Parts: sequence; structure tokens; C-alpha cells
Amino acid sequence: MVQQKSKMEMEELKKRQQFEKKEEEKLRRPSEERWRSKYRRSRQRQEMRRDTFQKELDKLTMSLKEQSKKEEDTIRQIRRERKESQRERDIQMENMRAEKRRTLALQQELKIIRMKGEQQKETEENLKGQLEENLQMRKGNAQEMGLLGLNAALETVGAPCCIQ
Repeated sequence: MVQQKSKMEMEELKKRQQFEKKEEEKLRRPSEERWRSKYRRSRQRQEMRRDTFQKELDKLTMSLKEQSKKEEDTIRQIRRERKESQRERDIQMENMRAEKRRTLALQQELKIIRMKGEQQKETEENLKGQLEENLQMRKGNAQEMGLLGLNAALETVGAPCCIQ
């Protein structure tokens, strides 16, 4: 009986140990499960953060690309405007030069016209003087002719006087 008792006790002890081992495993399993669950959740959070960061990075990258493109467009526009302004200035300068040449040509032409006017005035004055001189000479000739004719008439009439 003692042997049976001891055998029973041994069996009971084994059963108890097995039970405790199972209980310990049960306790350990939930902690492992909890640990695994925590680890999974932690990984999920990390992945979510990584995804969020990746999305932010993508947004920033797109924003930078758009900003860079806008800046390049602005630079191209400024260059076009500068070229256009330079062309306009060049055209204005050429127009001013052409206008200056026309002005100088017109001034020269006006100077020539004035000189011709002065020459014509001098010529007219000379011709007027010559005309007056001719008229005076003709008047004198006409008077002289008239006097000669009168004297000839008086002589034919027989008048003793002579007009000079």
C-alpha cells in the first residue's frame, strides 16, 4: 500500500507537474501571442508611418518638380520679354537714326532752297536794276528821238528855234 500510495503520489506529482507545465505554457503562450501581436501592431504602425512618410515625400517631390517647372517657365518668359524689349529698343534706335537722317536731309534741302531763294532774289534785283536802266535808256532815247523829230518838224516848217 505504501508503495501504491507512493506510486499514486508520484503519478499525482507528475500530473501536477504536467498541469503546471501546461498552465505555464498557457501563460507563456498568451504572452508570446501578446508579444507577437504587439510586434505585428508595431510593424503595422511602422509601415503606416513609412507609407505616410512616403506619401509626404511623393507630395514634396511633386511640389518641388512643379515649383522647378514654374521657375523654368518664369525664366524662359523673362528671357523672351528681354529679347522682345531689346528688339523693340533696336527698332526704336533704328527709327530714330532714320528720322535723324531724314531731318538732316531736309535741313540740307531747306538750306539749298534758301540759298536758291537768295540767288533768285539777287538775280531778280539785278534784272530789275537792268530793266530800270534799260527803261531809263529807252526813255532817254525816246525823248531824244522825240526832240529830234520835233526839231526836224520845226525845220521843215521853217521855225528858227531848236529844242535840245
